[in-house]
Amino acid sequence: MPNNNRKPEMRLQMERTFDLAPERIWELLSNNNRLNRAIGLDPVYKGVAAAGSISRSMTSTAAKVWPMQWEEYPFEWEQGRWYEVFRDYSRGPMRMFRSGIELTEEDGRTKLRLYSNVRAASRALLPLIRRIAVSSMKKTFAYVDQAIDAASSELALAIRHLPVMAKNSAADKAKLSILANRLVEQGCDIELVRLLQATLEEGGDEEIAEMQPFRLADSWGMERGEVLKLLLRATQIGMLNLEWRLICPNCRVADTGASVLAELPGSYHCDWCGVDYDAVFDRYVELCFSAHREIRDVKRSIYCVGSPAFSPHIRTQRLLRAGESVTLDVPHDEGWRLRVLRGNEKLRLLRNRAAFDSTYNGRAETISPESSILCGDASLLSSVHPGSSMLTIELDAQGWKSEAVVVLPGQELHIHSRRDKDVMIVLEREAWGDSVATAAHVTLFPEFRTLFASDVLAPGQQVGIQSLTVLFTDLCGSTAYYEQVGDAEAYGYVREMFDFLDRTVQAHRGAVVKTIGDAVMAVFDRPEEGVLAALHIQEHWPAANGLRLRVGLHHGPAVTVGMNGRNDYFGRTVNLASRIQASGNPGEIVLASDMANLVGDQIAHKRQTPFTTALKGVEELAHLVRIGG
Repeated sequence: MPNNNRKPEMRLQMERTFDLAPERIWELLSNNNRLNRAIGLDPVYKGVAAAGSISRSMTSTAAKVWPMQWEEYPFEWEQGRWYEVFRDYSRGPMRMFRSGIELTEEDGRTKLRLYSNVRAASRALLPLIRRIAVSSMKKTFAYVDQAIDAASSELALAIRHLPVMAKNSAADKAKLSILANRLVEQGCDIELVRLLQATLEEGGDEEIAEMQPFRLADSWGMERGEVLKLLLRATQIGMLNLEWRLICPNCRVADTGASVLAELPGSYHCDWCGVDYDAVFDRYVELCFSAHREIRDVKRSIYCVGSPAFSPHIRTQRLLRAGESVTLDVPHDEGWRLRVLRGNEKLRLLRNRAAFDSTYNGRAETISPESSILCGDASLLSSVHPGSSMLTIELDAQGWKSEAVVVLPGQELHIHSRRDKDVMIVLEREAWGDSVATAAHVTLFPEFRTLFASDVLAPGQQVGIQSLTVLFTDLCGSTAYYEQVGDAEAYGYVREMFDFLDRTVQAHRGAVVKTIGDAVMAVFDRPEEGVLAALHIQEHWPAANGLRLRVGLHHGPAVTVGMNGRNDYFGRTVNLASRIQASGNPGEIVLASDMANLVGDQIAHKRQTPFTTALKGVEELAHLVRIGG
């Protein structure tokens, strides 16, 4: 007789081998938002994450008619190898769902294994759930096949080698063609316009609803500045919309946003990570584009939250159960850390003792040479034996007991929890990539300042910038020159100087903020660009009538404020840049010694003279470097 007490569960798995590299299949299948839509699943709707829990309430439908509700736990994954998701259902045909993929490279090919473990709400539902699960797996394989076909198609560049998906919206090709021709008439590159037009016509709704300019440029193999210029011009003529979006500093996913800078909130709460953060121009505010509704009326739907593709900086994400342990491989390069999801406790992973000493200024306690453990200010966090390939680290209710540890080459991390609740542990890169078009970069971009001059912060609205390069110039001897030739002739000369400086600053991806008498203040996103602009100024300014320029720069955090219809900049970095400029002589560039070290390649061919001086209003002596003169 059949065992009628057996739980209504089933396990399914399917395998196929593809002539495609593992990283390419990972790129396709780790974007579950796109994958789930491609295989015909319904959109999902996220609720609020419960306090103290790592799960989130979700709702959706099965086959568009059967309401479902569940607690979704964060994906677990090891980048490029496997991922898994777990759902605990309270409504719908299932009560438990665990599904994932595994990738194995075999002789230049990739074996893809799909699996699902399901507990049904009743035994009678198992055949139906099996049919749906098998169909979804077959559609997933077909999705990979479509990607292989798409890679050789005429539209491959336009849609990033992704399968062309069924669209919920269609482009108005007639209007799109008219606007595309207008872009060409405005001088935009014909090939770029063709790529944008093809993307708007054939791309999936997800691509059209969230176009990130730098990632789009990279996928097209085109220069980022040119693509950003195209998208800005396309927005001005009504082909696209733009949106400023806030990026969570932990999961680095953009969520809330505004169509103009003035409407951006000053702070935001990421419900998934459980963190509050301030808008920071050069890190947490990005520019995205979408199709204008007159061109293609795209509805933004969510088919998955938290898939690995949303957080490419995370190498590994694992569930660490209360009282249990997990083991992680650590990459061989620098720049990694451990973080507790939602709790946000962080532990830096350094590769050698020298890196620890330089970062933490010798605050490590005295330990034996054989140990790889270095603690900031507490007792030993973990233990390792000489020659051991395992480094054990403990996590208790107070978090990590140190700021950093040193991981020797070849060692694995064995993380043990002393907590009474389950947590998620992530191994992630500390550094941010450069694939985001940040507000700090875009607001200095010449086309943006020309086409969207009114898109500035609201009056009095303040936003921080973690890294800004500020340049000041001064025209030496201008007062005597005004006395000598009169106001009209002198100002004509000064006007020529302003035009020269504006052209030079723009050519080096900066922006002139304001003029103060015959002085100019300009800002740059990167110190290298600021120094190259300064070098160009001193090398090409004609200095007629003996009037030479003095240039000073400084680099550091600042605050941008909406003021008089533009974004102005304030803070210690701005003040120091002004004081540093005043310490120079005609024809010189002066900058702080630490900034000179940052831009060493740019100034290596120039004569450099270090000196120390007092700056007005600054207590400590300034260590500066003169360039040229």
